[in-house]
Amino acid sequence: MQTAARQIAELLAALEGLDTPSLRRPCPGREKLGDGTVGAAAAHTVENYRLIADFVAAGARLTESRRSGERGHRRPRLLARAGHTRTDHSSVHGERYAAGTVDLSALRATLSTARRTLAGIGELSDAQLDQVPPGGSFRFADGERTLQQVLDCLLNHQRHQIDAIRGALG
Repeated sequence: MQTAARQIAELLAALEGLDTPSLRRPCPGREKLGDGTVGAAAAHTVENYRLIADFVAAGARLTESRRSGERGHRRPRLLARAGHTRTDHSSVHGERYAAGTVDLSALRATLSTARRTLAGIGELSDAQLDQVPPGGSFRFADGERTLQQVLDCLLNHQRHQIDAIRGALG
């Protein structure tokens, strides 16, 4: 939780001073993210935090319902519970991200919402963090890693994105 909060604060600070020319700067190492610009990398990184927050919330609900013995309609993928679809993921690296379409105020708002939701990580019990999300339910979820391990991998990935953005901005 603290790692996510620090990263989001750092990304918010980096977004604070951005202008249109800054958004259009190339982001080395992130050429495959939309148009390969700082704006595209920032939009992708913010979207990832939103998806991670949805994943954490869905994981908490899933382990709660298992603990209480609920048996509703079971969907095979944890993300389906969070409203994430295969089409969301397939377009992640596509043309969806471009400097010219970045709305900085929307990015900040999404980050703020994700930060509040990710604060829920601190409320997860050890048993919830030790649960193994179904393989393929989210990036790094292979059916063997615990929720804690998946979150660690996801936040490590986000760290690389933020480092690339900061490096491109100088």
